[in-house]
Amino acid sequence: MNKNPTATLWLFAYGGITGPTHASVISEILQWSYDGQPINLDHKVMREDALISRSRSKVASWFLEADRKEAGDVLLMADQDISWEPGDLALIARRALEHNAIVGGIYSKRSFGNGPAVVIDDTGHFQMGEDRLINCKYIAAGFMAIPRAIIEAVVDAIPRTDEGWSPLFMPYLWDGVYLSEDYAFCQRASNLGFKVLASTAPILKHEGLYAYRVQDSNIGMPEDRLLALDFGEKVELQPALRR
Repeated sequence: MNKNPTATLWLFAYGGITGPTHASVISEILQWSYDGQPINLDHKVMREDALISRSRSKVASWFLEADRKEAGDVLLMADQDISWEPGDLALIARRALEHNAIVGGIYSKRSFGNGPAVVIDDTGHFQMGEDRLINCKYIAAGFMAIPRAIIEAVVDAIPRTDEGWSPLFMPYLWDGVYLSEDYAFCQRASNLGFKVLASTAPILKHEGLYAYRVQDSNIGMPEDRLLALDFGEKVELQPALRR
């Protein structure tokens, strides 16, 4: 049995939680353990904050302030409209600690046909469902694992607000490009020498009008779960990034 680390899962639930996401959370909690010991996954919900950059920043700050024995060494984030298969969250938690890197799952943008919410900085042939990692510039935070050490390093590099939390996920301009909250955090971590990795193992669905898997985001792709993702050239960041 793989050893799952002690961790905290924060679910972001502005406007409610979808049924598939709720089912994924329950399934993950029920199977999460450490060598057969009691479940060591603390589950919390961030409710009704319309500004996601503030929500993610507060949650990361609270994670550092919590009792380390209870909160653990990895922060997990999941959005209210992302669903996954049991064990996917545990896997990215383990990979994040193994590599001391931000590790996220790949999922479709909410607009059908607009591709996955990730900016790749790698080449090669990858298949969804395989346990492999891809080097990235940025990855969306709707299914993400962040080691405590990275959050501590980023916190030390930026000032706190008057309310006591650190604006870790606040958007900003980088090299003339406006970065959304999750991409901004990835950039801050990268500036400090940490890697950003995408895991191809999780099979994620992102609900808009429909429940999307990453392989559904491109019209005409095969329906089987082992979709080949070909990145023949490094993907260059465009002037405008859209989720």
